[in-house]
Amino acid sequence: MKQIFFLCLMLCNSSFILGQKLILAHNGISEYKIIKPHHATEIEIKAANEIQFYLAKISGITIPILNDNVKFSPKEILIGKTNRNKTIGSGLTPDGIIIKTIGQKLFISGGDRKGVLYSVYSFLEDYLNCRKLAAGIDILPKQKTIIIGKINYKHNPSFSFRSTFFINNADTAYNNWHKTNYFFEGYHSNAHSFHWLLPANKYFQKHPEYFALIDGKRNPSQPCLSHPAVYNIMLANLRKEIAAYPHINIWSVSQNDGYNYCHCNICEAVYKKEGGYMGVLLPFVNKFAIAFPNKTISTLAFLFSDEPPKTIKPERNVEIVYCTWNTSRKIPISKSKDERSQQVRRQLKEWKKLTDNILVWDYISNFVHSLYPFPNLQTIQPNLEYYRSLQIERMFQQGIGYMQGEFSELKGYLVCKLLWDINIDREKLTEDFVNHYYGPASPYILSYLKSLEKEVLKDEEDLKMTSHALLHKDGYLSSSNRAHYHQLFSKAEAATKNTIYYERVVQERLALDYADINIAAYTRNTSINSFNKKIESFIQDAKKYGIHFLNEARDSPAKKMEMFKNARK
Repeated sequence: MKQIFFLCLMLCNSSFILGQKLILAHNGISEYKIIKPHHATEIEIKAANEIQFYLAKISGITIPILNDNVKFSPKEILIGKTNRNKTIGSGLTPDGIIIKTIGQKLFISGGDRKGVLYSVYSFLEDYLNCRKLAAGIDILPKQKTIIIGKINYKHNPSFSFRSTFFINNADTAYNNWHKTNYFFEGYHSNAHSFHWLLPANKYFQKHPEYFALIDGKRNPSQPCLSHPAVYNIMLANLRKEIAAYPHINIWSVSQNDGYNYCHCNICEAVYKKEGGYMGVLLPFVNKFAIAFPNKTISTLAFLFSDEPPKTIKPERNVEIVYCTWNTSRKIPISKSKDERSQQVRRQLKEWKKLTDNILVWDYISNFVHSLYPFPNLQTIQPNLEYYRSLQIERMFQQGIGYMQGEFSELKGYLVCKLLWDINIDREKLTEDFVNHYYGPASPYILSYLKSLEKEVLKDEEDLKMTSHALLHKDGYLSSSNRAHYHQLFSKAEAATKNTIYYERVVQERLALDYADINIAAYTRNTSINSFNKKIESFIQDAKKYGIHFLNEARDSPAKKMEMFKNARK
């Protein structure tokens, strides 16, 4: 009798355990249906199509998509706000996600913007081990049988606006998978709008007084905001543009790029009173905010305009885009003794006293030498944590843009993940990416990254967005360090020979080659023949791997190498 009792107990327990599992697919068969709302939104339709597509890729089974007006069945994958799950998803922000199992049903839903789509990608990544490493590079483990356990997961993103600027962010599918906004999504233009609001080629010749007084002469590089005609012209141009694009909600009214600004007597008197250029700029921008109360007027706190005014506050619909230009990238901003980092800390605290409507524009690449080794992985997460501690909700992380730079795939991937969840383990995430992206070379790539990080912290020179290799020739880019790095890359290449990973390793090694050439051009530490051969090899490899530019100014590899040749003469 005891044996029968224990056998029954075991059967009950195994049945209970099995009851906690959902078998979405088994040996080419699925009993599940994908259910979407009968009047589904565009995002809900896309979410249903995406989970169908990826489950088919993984298992070989195409699960049918049905509307929620069909008869209830016990095994359903419910997408969005169906009539089966109206109470699921409370407390979510517009991009928040929820993934939940109840009985044999899988609920995938989210906030009203893109939450449900982001939930689909989180489910695929977190529970089925899928990855989108780069545009067109997916890891989709084949599973004839897909079994998931009990899930009750809910998450709101760490930042409400998450935009970044790396090569893969030009791809819509990549942005969606990684739950980031497209490049300044929702904006008419992201910055430097004075040039079209008051075009110099139209007005400067006849009305130089509309433009900045610099060194005693009128200069078309910036407007003079104290001249009343300037506001009227810009207002008319902005009104016309808003009428043409009424669906756009965020409009930039911001200074042109560069260091020039007006020094006329009227402007200078205000600068003196308010502590800088923002004393003139902010009242000017506020007038646009009052004129368009249902739009957000965005302006830059950048270069000469980042100092908060003493007595003026932004209107409620003015967004301050605060730029962290030229801060230390070796030490987190919150801890760095670098003068600019200290200035950023003070200014951000003062801006927060004036407004909560702040977007931080953070620079996380080298913009003068975009390819050479730039070890800043150790500061990206602490910096984001610092901004979050100030309750900054909106973030733009500027990489080198839609061109190939140093570790563009890795850094872009990490930044997207950190913007979504600031609490993730950065080192584990790095290891996971490197293992998938570099395959057998991953131990050597990880060792290279750790060596860079270790050595840059010993370097006496700071690491900034304008740093060059020559500055660090006695530090993390010393000849002995570079020799060690090359040894690691040689081992990485040997480990990946005749695999898909080999060219990824060779391409990344070009960053080290670039540093070698840069340093040799000025130190003459190699023979001229060796130097020229390395340059020719670099140009050929750059072309092969689609490296068209080597800085934000978009100098080609050939042009940059010619500059190094001339320096060597």
